[in-house]
Amino acid sequence: MGAERLASEGGWRELLETCSEGVAITDDGRFVDVSDGFASLHGTDPAGLEGTHWEELYPGDSRERLTDDALASLGREDSWQGTVTARPETGGATEETLVLHGLSDRRVAWAVREAEPVDAADEPATTRPYRTLVESFPNGAVSLFDTELRYTVVEGQIFETLEYDPEAMEGELLVDVHEEGFIEDTHEHYEAALEGESRQFQFEFHDRWYRGHTLPVRDDDGEVVSGVAMTQDITPLRDRERSLERRHDELATLDRINGLLQEVIRELVGSGSRASVEKAVCERLAGSELYDLAWVGEPMPDFGLTVRTAAGDDDGYVAAVTAKGDRVAPRGPAEAALENNSVQVVTPADPAMEAWREPANERGVAAVAAVPLRTADTTHGVLVVHTGREEGFSEREREGFDLLGRTIGFVVGAIRRRKLLFTDSVTELRFHAPDPGTSFVRTAQALDCELCLEGYVASGDRWALYLAVEGAVPEDVTAALDGDPIVDRARVLSGDDTGGRVELVVTEPPVLRAVTHGGVSVRTAVANSDGVRLVVEAPIDADVRTVVSRVRDAYPGAKLVAKRELDHEVTTLGRPDGLLGELTDRQREALEAAYRAGYFDWPRESSAEEVAASLDLAGPTLHAHLRKAERTLLANLFRESPPDE
Repeated sequence: MGAERLASEGGWRELLETCSEGVAITDDGRFVDVSDGFASLHGTDPAGLEGTHWEELYPGDSRERLTDDALASLGREDSWQGTVTARPETGGATEETLVLHGLSDRRVAWAVREAEPVDAADEPATTRPYRTLVESFPNGAVSLFDTELRYTVVEGQIFETLEYDPEAMEGELLVDVHEEGFIEDTHEHYEAALEGESRQFQFEFHDRWYRGHTLPVRDDDGEVVSGVAMTQDITPLRDRERSLERRHDELATLDRINGLLQEVIRELVGSGSRASVEKAVCERLAGSELYDLAWVGEPMPDFGLTVRTAAGDDDGYVAAVTAKGDRVAPRGPAEAALENNSVQVVTPADPAMEAWREPANERGVAAVAAVPLRTADTTHGVLVVHTGREEGFSEREREGFDLLGRTIGFVVGAIRRRKLLFTDSVTELRFHAPDPGTSFVRTAQALDCELCLEGYVASGDRWALYLAVEGAVPEDVTAALDGDPIVDRARVLSGDDTGGRVELVVTEPPVLRAVTHGGVSVRTAVANSDGVRLVVEAPIDADVRTVVSRVRDAYPGAKLVAKRELDHEVTTLGRPDGLLGELTDRQREALEAAYRAGYFDWPRESSAEEVAASLDLAGPTLHAHLRKAERTLLANLFRESPPDE
């Protein structure tokens, strides 16, 4: 019989299987588990006894005593002890000290060793059978105690490990031998044995865990005369149990996390806007007992991280870790997630949390997960989740968050594509260049005025710029700008002593040529004594960092001061197949230049020849482009087919 099978019988068997000479289990009288020591004592091996009835080992009077006394008493008592005669397979007879313990109605544990003579004057007859158990328990500790809770017999390795002297303990009261903690955990169980009750219990002592079992010892009249206590060090077993409990708790937590993430993903499918997606995610995560705070950040070239939405126990934390201005190096996990395009998990002690450590520790943050919201080619931001759980984020949990991040990225991308189909959605970027060193700023400073770009038309290598002048005579502005190397021609469209409108034809506009690529346009540009303030609109899916870089190439000192998304309803005028969509590039340039120059005003601010000159066209050519453009627009308005070219 291996220890593995015996261990299945529970606490009693785990104690008995360490007996040095023998232990066995019978089921309905037949041996089913037999230790090597038990089989050897009876002159055979375990296989030779398994299936054999116990009566074949114990003949004559011993068989009658075991049947009538020992086994019959197990229905009333927990155990029986006594000395019997066995008949080994090798022949002859041996005296055995035997302890029986009932495991169930059918199963009985047998612990034996050869009987040794004991001086009756030194030990009561009722306790002699237990000396076998005491002396056969080398890996634990077994002791006998009298009705005054005084040790009478003490044996076992545990006592020695704890630096007790077993011999010195004999004859001493328990309360005089042990320290207070041991007495508090065990005293009631020793007393229970003296009251006829068997107890099993566990307790912690000197950073180790032990299993105890106390039993009453009775005389022939059934009176309790003493007790026996067995103790086994179960620290390794308890460590395994605690490890299994932790594993079970981890699996249960992971199951809850997976359920939560699946619910969040299901909710994302029907979200109508990016803001609603991010808000729903943060609220669902922070609303669970698993996480304390969730927020979505977006990188800004001059701001570090800007927060789009947050939910949970914030208490100023998000503002503290996303403050504008210079960032403390190293940067936090959110920036690392954006740079590496992967989930980052850190604790406040990690170097990556240096910039966030103080506010994290103040709020009891145990771990932080930063999840990039990404698709294959675009990262839309970062989801940052905080937890106070000591175990932090497991590897499986990180995988779940990676899936969530990719799902959010996909949904946000789909929402953006849908918005591009049904609305003219743009990203508006506002810049300020304190001293870009351009002639426009120098002129504005010299004349103490403001120059505002109202529109522009690109024609070949030249650009026609239309500026509103406030606070100066337009003629003074054109005179100041006419000498600039990039200005081919400057003329006044309208005005008086307080302002007006001017037209400039330039070859290298400072920012227009650099910025206007891929659908990016300059909405307004204002030059004054404070520098240049610029408003740029880019497609919703444009790379903002590229646009910022191009603006800075034109104006090295430019700073991004604001960013927002705007929705404009798509009109028939703006659609590729709308009114302007049927015009040629030249027709559209001519039409817009004429409109910007006031050709269609009454009275006219510019003649056809002046408009033609700004576009480097002959007058008749401009007239031809205008007439064809007007005819196409009117035909569309009146739902007629325009004439063939």
